[in-house]
Amino acid sequence: MTNEAIWKYAAPVTLVNCGASTTSAAFGLATDSAINSAQSLAYPHADFTLVSIGFSAALGTGKYIGLYARALNMANSGSLDVSSAQANFKSKFVGSFTLTDSLVNTGTFVWALEDVALGETQDYFIENQSGVTLNQGWQLFARPKSLVPAT
Repeated sequence: MTNEAIWKYAAPVTLVNCGASTTSAAFGLATDSAINSAQSLAYPHADFTLVSIGFSAALGTGKYIGLYARALNMANSGSLDVSSAQANFKSKFVGSFTLTDSLVNTGTFVWALEDVALGETQDYFIENQSGVTLNQGWQLFARPKSLVPAT
């Protein structure tokens, strides 16, 4: 229908292509790329996808991997960044990827976190709350999107 609201998607952004192994309760920085102001101003939301190639052991129940955002270039300075996520300062919590109970430790697994509001320029951290080590090779993607009128 004309003028109904629809999602318009930008090209996906690879935030991490091959993340390092991340122990339980530790943070992993999405180092390959960040969401920049050109993307977030045109597309103020994003869908995030986490891909894992396994864990060091089978998972228990009620486990998750948290996603945190860190604001960059505050006050258009080019260098004033919020501190990196750490145990006593986790930065801005974005959401969690809920892990399947009793998940086996091998194989490729995919989780989605949809409709996340974006800041102007930011990078991302994951927090491994699986109780075991997240194997090296995990990936994190964002697909910026905007709600626009249909034509």
